[in-house]
Amino acid sequence: MTAGTDIRDPLSTCDPASKMLEVRNLQVVYRTLQGDVSAVRNVSFDLERHELLGLVGESGCGKTTAAMTLLRLLPQAARIVGGEAIFDQRTDLLALNDEQLRDIRWRELALIPQGAMNSLNPMMRVRDQVIDGYRPSAGDTSVHKSEIVERAAELFSLVGLARRALALYPHELSGGMKQRVCIAMALVNNPALLVADEPTSALDVNVQRLVAQTLLDVKEQMGTSMIVIGHDMGLLAQLADRVAVMYAGTIMEIGPVDEVLRTPSHPYTRLLMDAVPEIGSDVKAVVTEGITHDLRNPPPGCAFQDRCPAAAEVCRTEFAPVELGNRHSVSCVRLGEFSLDDLWSSETSFTSGLSP
Repeated sequence: MTAGTDIRDPLSTCDPASKMLEVRNLQVVYRTLQGDVSAVRNVSFDLERHELLGLVGESGCGKTTAAMTLLRLLPQAARIVGGEAIFDQRTDLLALNDEQLRDIRWRELALIPQGAMNSLNPMMRVRDQVIDGYRPSAGDTSVHKSEIVERAAELFSLVGLARRALALYPHELSGGMKQRVCIAMALVNNPALLVADEPTSALDVNVQRLVAQTLLDVKEQMGTSMIVIGHDMGLLAQLADRVAVMYAGTIMEIGPVDEVLRTPSHPYTRLLMDAVPEIGSDVKAVVTEGITHDLRNPPPGCAFQDRCPAAAEVCRTEFAPVELGNRHSVSCVRLGEFSLDDLWSSETSFTSGLSP
């Protein structure tokens, strides 16, 4: 199977009635004067109802671009060049026109932005900003402003904010409170799907815990499906049901969070986990030599071939998922031909198994 082939998530074999989102062969490029940068390459995954999927990977791997594509909130230079994203088994989000998109965005799928401090209008009380985001159902014009305020107060209670916070301006809130206000705003229309873009970045660890617990409470009490983008492996280990590991615009491994993070099967996932320092451990960090390939000219085959210690000639041309069961797949055609423990037994620095 080549790099252009549909790389399907094992969830696609589950009951179709359980699916909230089906993404197939998603491809996004950024137009530049030096050529198109391939930011997302043939990404496919499914999301069940009431499920929380974590997207992890190093900076620039395409996780935010993939998620923002679903909301159609890409910068002007970005182009969606392939794929489909079927929402709630009825709507291809990538095929909607502007009017249809306005009708569904924020009402049925919403965003928790990365920078809460920059996302709130400093000139408006947060109460008015929550009200401004309310979208009545089609034909429903009977909702009074006081009812929306009560809805906002209920949401503030859900996210751990006092009712009096509704009357405050953003500058009167702490960073964690602002982030929870953004969560409440995203929930005002009771959307079926939430995309959270690094919701705990730039927050101290205590506030991170509060925000993470808020997301779990929302998932449990409202039954909302979520895609959470992040770098913090420890945090996502506590939040996510499943996790997808991305590198250079492709999904390297996807599966239940305990399996992927505790016993990774792909060399890149293992390297990513070993990059997380352990307090009190004498184990040296394991690193791999080289840099990511030029995204304007991605190689055929596996995207990680130039840095992978297990790479072989077949990796130059083939890239296919191997399903391990339990909705866990690994995009490595050599899986089973090597042992990660053996590779890691004595080495602390790796180069690619391929000759230059």
